[in-house]
Amino acid sequence: MIECKDADYVLAIAKYKTISAAAKSLFISQPALTKYLKSLEQRLGVILFDRNKKKLQPTVAGAHYLRYASELVTVKKRMEDEILRVRNEEKGQLRVGFSCTGLRYIVFDALDILSSRHPSFELDFMELTSPEIERRLIDQTIDIGMITLPSSSLELESQVLFEENLLLGVPKDHPMVMRGSTIANSSYMWIDLSLFRDEYFVLRNKGTHFRATTDNLFQQYNMEPKVLLSTRNHYSTVEVAKRKQILFFIPESFIQDQSTSENIEYFLVGMPIAKISSGLIYRKNMPLEIAALEFLHITDSLLQERARINLHN
Repeated sequence: MIECKDADYVLAIAKYKTISAAAKSLFISQPALTKYLKSLEQRLGVILFDRNKKKLQPTVAGAHYLRYASELVTVKKRMEDEILRVRNEEKGQLRVGFSCTGLRYIVFDALDILSSRHPSFELDFMELTSPEIERRLIDQTIDIGMITLPSSSLELESQVLFEENLLLGVPKDHPMVMRGSTIANSSYMWIDLSLFRDEYFVLRNKGTHFRATTDNLFQQYNMEPKVLLSTRNHYSTVEVAKRKQILFFIPESFIQDQSTSENIEYFLVGMPIAKISSGLIYRKNMPLEIAALEFLHITDSLLQERARINLHN
């Protein structure tokens, strides 16, 4: 059996052409290396170097040995580098930027699971707008992002993970709440957005992907919305809308919080019914590290479990 040390020693002899120079580079004595070479040749049953010349030259068998020894050392180096990379990742950092999407609950659950599996991970989860996440991914200050899709950057790849209804929030005492229509297999009624052509809205800030989605919806109805205020996130949107008693849009997942449903009626809108997609974005042509891949695997498992629960409910 050939050991990695055998390859290292023979390659050093071939490089330096003398036992003394090779021994010095290996930090062993000349007699020890001479003895080691003779022992190796006896094990192999061949002579690796011609000793009849001033400079040691590989024999035919030695040349074959050197070719494979060089490949062995290269593979060994790759293996050591890969192990070091994995070890560093186990002690490393995972930086995730997420916007105010329907994935936010899944993100926190995935964080709990990942941190329990890898206590040494330094996990950095930050809530940002979708444009901020895209900029940070391009700048390589975060590793992956969870945003409202689609992404607007050509430098990033995206993958849809979750789709939900886009709902219109209307104060319960608004006269138009009686104009809703029932929809088969839905707990929400549908309402014609054009009924609110002269109403004021609180919307997300321009430049966000969610705002682009609602702007497209208004365009379908040839409406120019009256915007009383623009907000950074959905929490602020709901709070302002409740205080001002005006209309707003929100992803369906946000009304899991009972406080968002107080004195508000929610409707489906659009034809076809408007949806909002959330998903993953990451840099093109840059493979995800092990920590990020495991986080995404956990996220996918949680989404599948939620889908199974919803199917049985």
